[in-house]
Amino acid sequence: MPKTPKEVFSVFDIKHLQYMADSRNLDSTDKNKKQLVNDLSNHVSSLGLSVMLRILKVKDLKILSEHCEIEDEKLGKATLAKKIQEAMEDQTPKKIFRES
Repeated sequence: MPKTPKEVFSVFDIKHLQYMADSRNLDSTDKNKKQLVNDLSNHVSSLGLSVMLRILKVKDLKILSEHCEIEDEKLGKATLAKKIQEAMEDQTPKKIFRES
């Protein structure tokens, strides 16, 4: 049974993957199955990270911002969550926490 987004999307054929990518406004032009699987799984991971960060309290976000090396200039919760998400997507959460 698939456990990760990549494993789930790998089950679909290329036409279904293109349809899913297009419905999520992801570019599917001239991409092979592996590229579409990666794009869709990255999209799902990004959405999950966004939801997780939105439910955290501001004090927890401030702690995360220190690990992500984001200067806290009295940022609002939504802005802080977005900056943390961008940092985590650039470096991957594992890398950020491993270095801390």
